[in-house]
Amino acid sequence: MLNITKLSPGVISLGLLASDTINAYVLTASVAKRVTVPAGANIVELASSGDFYVRWHASLNAAIPGADVTDGSAPEYKPTVSNLRTLASYSIIAPADCIVTASYYG
Repeated sequence: MLNITKLSPGVISLGLLASDTINAYVLTASVAKRVTVPAGANIVELASSGDFYVRWHASLNAAIPGADVTDGSAPEYKPTVSNLRTLASYSIIAPADCIVTASYYG
């Protein structure tokens, strides 16, 4: 797994280097999927062919909000780059069939 923590700030400001660990998750509409964080991964960059939501920091699966969520437990809508330190897994869900790719970095 590519370790971005050993790169200089100047290199990172130009963009992330290409990941050597990229997974694709095929989502079925309204069905949450639990994703296990690969060993050594600290950063994930997500991209998708459609809308999706992610629930971090919880053992509960992501759900598509159907009403206001004001207690801080809402899923995040289409995050791009996120820090995974301390996470073993996360959950993703989409309102329509789509594919989400996850590029992992150490």
